[in-house]
Amino acid sequence: MKGLSGFVLKWIAMITMVVDHVGLHFMNNMRMMRFIGRISLPIYAWFVAESVHATQMRHTEVSHAVRLFLLAVVSEIPYDLFFSGAYYIPGKGNVVFTIFIGYLVCVLMNRTKAVPLKLLILLAGCWVAEYFHFSYRFVGVLLIVAFDLLQTHSRKTGKKQPVLLFVILFLYVLYYVIHNARPQTLPGIVSGFLRHNWSQTGALISGLFLLFYNGKRGPATKWFTWLFRLFYPLHLIVLLVMEKYLFL
Repeated sequence: MKGLSGFVLKWIAMITMVVDHVGLHFMNNMRMMRFIGRISLPIYAWFVAESVHATQMRHTEVSHAVRLFLLAVVSEIPYDLFFSGAYYIPGKGNVVFTIFIGYLVCVLMNRTKAVPLKLLILLAGCWVAEYFHFSYRFVGVLLIVAFDLLQTHSRKTGKKQPVLLFVILFLYVLYYVIHNARPQTLPGIVSGFLRHNWSQTGALISGLFLLFYNGKRGPATKWFTWLFRLFYPLHLIVLLVMEKYLFL
């Protein structure tokens, strides 16, 4: 089978996420590991966008949304413990909440033809992600929506859109390069990029993997499907156990 299957891409997303969190938590925020870790989220966002179409075809949007919400709730304690050292940190939320909001926005936008209403739904989703400080905030929601629009366009035309894919990823990277710069002036942006924000460009590598995605599931089984769904809280729990019993 030519290209990369969903099975391979999902393994890449999971492995690079682990590398990212190990680099952040155990390797003093090692930039090369964070660079590798930036590959993960765009791949996850791509499959969230893909699930919008798949669940629409099967009429399972509600059950999928409920599953995402429950997964977000389950992930919150491991997330807070790993990143903040407490069982619950008010005003913060894990990335699965962002995925949940992004999925809902896409589903609702696809159910209406009125452009003003679509924009209102998008703005509402971005506001929720910002207000509750979900990980990646409004940018994570926009990334999922952009991928959903890109995939919809590709299905209609029957062609991949590599230029649009990399434009989306470039804007995504550019936002974080500017956002993380201190001060947010041109010299500050350049200085911050050369010192540490260059690691954000790892997200562009995900575009290469997605470009070679063949649209096939690959040898995915039910256990792997559930592993991918539960991997976020599971890997955080494993890393917390390792920190407690192996690294101290």
